[in-house]
Amino acid sequence: MFSKFTIQERFFFFLSITLMISYTYQSYFNYEIEKDINLTLKGHNTSVNKYTKINNGLQGAIKHWRAMYYASTTVNDQLEQQIEIINNYWKKENMKVRDELFDLKNGGQKK
Repeated sequence: MFSKFTIQERFFFFLSITLMISYTYQSYFNYEIEKDINLTLKGHNTSVNKYTKINNGLQGAIKHWRAMYYASTTVNDQLEQQIEIINNYWKKENMKVRDELFDLKNGGQKK
């Protein structure tokens, strides 16, 4: 069978078979690499989704506790102002009582 073909035809057959085999091997190699890459990406996407959900939950918690902190500082400032007002009121009342007591003590001695 091979005796019918010239050396050039045999070379072209060999070259075409070699090219087809190398193309098939490269396609299979690319397929395997792509399959491994897709599997790895799928695993990474799963972890990224999990950590994104955790991060979003933590961001919500941070916002909540930040709001609670600022609310408590506002309430504390208001309470300090109320205490200051009450303190000033009772300081004035105490001064009045002391003045009246002083007047009673000193007024009784002059007469």
